[in-house]
Amino acid sequence: MIKIALLVLLALSATVSLAAREVARKCSSSPSERCNYIFVDKDVSKGTYADGRGASVVGPYLSEYQNLVRPGEAPFKAVKTRDGEQVVFTLAFETEFRLAGPIFVMYFLDRLGKVTLRSEGDLHLEAVQLTELLSARNEFLVVSMRSETGISYTTEVWALGQPQPTKVYFDGGVLSSIEKATATRRGRIVLGGFDRGRVLSWDERRQQMTVEEQ
Repeated sequence: MIKIALLVLLALSATVSLAAREVARKCSSSPSERCNYIFVDKDVSKGTYADGRGASVVGPYLSEYQNLVRPGEAPFKAVKTRDGEQVVFTLAFETEFRLAGPIFVMYFLDRLGKVTLRSEGDLHLEAVQLTELLSARNEFLVVSMRSETGISYTTEVWALGQPQPTKVYFDGGVLSSIEKATATRRGRIVLGGFDRGRVLSWDERRQQMTVEEQ
C-alpha cells in the first residue's frame, strides 16, 4: 500500500512536490475505491487518484492560520476589513464522500483573531471581494462559488462589522462588478450568470439587501 501511494505521488509531482504533506483524504466506500486528497507545501493543492487526473493548486498555504481551523483543513486565502476583522478560506472535505472533491470553508474572525463563525461553501471559489457600498457603514463580503456543473453559480453576501457576521443574500449568480455609491445612486453589486443578470443594493433603513432583475 505504501509503494502504491508513493507511485501515485510521483505521478502527481508535476503539480505536487515530493515535499508536500498530506493533510486529509476522503475515500468512497464502493468496491472500486476512489480517494480525493488535500496536500500542502508552499501551496495548498487538491488531487484525485484512480481516474488519471493530476493535482491542482488552489492557493498559497497560509500556515499562520492553521491552528485556528479544524484538523484536516488547509488555509489558502484571507481577507481583512478596515476594522481588523478577517475571513480565512480553507480547503476541506465534507462529512460524506463527494466524487468531485473537497469544498472551501470560510472562518470569520473578530478583531482579536477569535473565530466567530464557520460556514461551508461549494467546490470552487470563483470570486471574493470586500466592499463598503455605503461610505463609513457596514462592509460587505461578496463570495461567488461554483459546483460540479461549471455553470451553476451561487453568490453569498455577508454583512460584517456586527457582533456576528450576517448572511444578507444567498442565491444564483456570479460577481460581475461592484459600483460604489454616489450622490445620486446607491452602491450596487452586479451579478451575472442569468439571462438578464441581477443587481443588489443595501437598504440601510430596513437593514436588508434589495434585488433588482436586469
